[in-house]
Amino acid sequence: MFRTKSALLAGASALWLSSMLASCDLLGNLLPDDHAPPVKAPSIAAMSLCLRNSMILLDDGTLLATGANGSGELGSLSIERSYDLRQIRTGVAGMQSNGSSSFFMMQDGGIFVSGNNAFGQLGTGHAGNYASEEITLPAGAVPEQFLFAGSAALMRGTNGEVWISGDNNEGAARDSAGAAPSGDSFIKLSSPGYLENVAAMAGSAGHVVFLLSDGTVWACGDNSDGRLGTESPGGGAAQPMLYIEDAIAVAAGKTHTLVLESDGDLYACGGNAYGQLGGEYDPSIPACTAPSKVMSRVSAIAAGDYTSYALTERGDLYASGLNDYGQVGNGTGGDAHGFIQVLSDVAAVAAGPKHAFFLKKDGTLWAVGHNYFGQLGDCTVTARARPVQIFYRDSMNAGGD
Repeated sequence: MFRTKSALLAGASALWLSSMLASCDLLGNLLPDDHAPPVKAPSIAAMSLCLRNSMILLDDGTLLATGANGSGELGSLSIERSYDLRQIRTGVAGMQSNGSSSFFMMQDGGIFVSGNNAFGQLGTGHAGNYASEEITLPAGAVPEQFLFAGSAALMRGTNGEVWISGDNNEGAARDSAGAAPSGDSFIKLSSPGYLENVAAMAGSAGHVVFLLSDGTVWACGDNSDGRLGTESPGGGAAQPMLYIEDAIAVAAGKTHTLVLESDGDLYACGGNAYGQLGGEYDPSIPACTAPSKVMSRVSAIAAGDYTSYALTERGDLYASGLNDYGQVGNGTGGDAHGFIQVLSDVAAVAAGPKHAFFLKKDGTLWAVGHNYFGQLGDCTVTARARPVQIFYRDSMNAGGD
């Protein structure tokens, strides 16, 4: 889940409802009453994108979603697919979805899960094809972030400890002994001297990277293409990533990893078949096994399956990599073998496997890429090769609160 920073959202806090409210049937009639006083709209606080749907969280705790809901991942099987952003829940503090399963962190401290639980990844204490319930966490576990990694889910607590649930069949997450723990309830992955003080996590079905509070990054899982950026062959306990000493953010695609350091330098490692690392591209070198600097003056990062996004300090948004659904956003169908500028005046970026959302400094929301399930929220199922503005409404309740 991407969570915005208050400094980045200063412009968004001044949004007016009249400039944002819209739906599939109201796009041409945004102001029903010319004499009505403007109403200040809630601003976007977080975005979570996955293959089949997209969710945005407003700062008043309202959760909006668009796209498919085949497994009940939006909170209930009764919620129908939508093609524009609609309210699905209130009182939400945070969320994370992988396209078939979801965690919802509620403002009252509760943790609600919904969707596919075939591998016990939702931590309910029982595996099953579907779950929709509030779960009880182990004593002392206060979640701050959830992350799906294949058939497992990881939870990062406010104390920096990491927990895991699910069968972890891919072995993306490893304990200090190099084993791949599994189960249908959350158990602690951290241990004394191992994965303590974790500040952020990112990963894929095959690997996980952990950003520690001291600025180092540790990684475990599959390292066949160098995505871990370590000296280890992978498959064992997490090891420190080479050359990284002062990281502030991490992002991960299917086969690559991005690391942003405090000085604005962006490093990348792993598979580069589509140019997703963003640096120099050589088709004869399909991977980079150690972190390599690919850009400077970067303030935020995001990664799709094989596409990378970098937001500069001045608000310019760059993208590189696979462009099969137009997710690079430059209006062409060809892959980008190096970072190219897509937008300006951007405050935040979030990426799904094949689509992305961009929050501009003026508070408007834009989307690009894959849209077969309606996950862009533009009232169509047409893939977009250039960013299109996405409107949302704050009063539609599609089932669930």
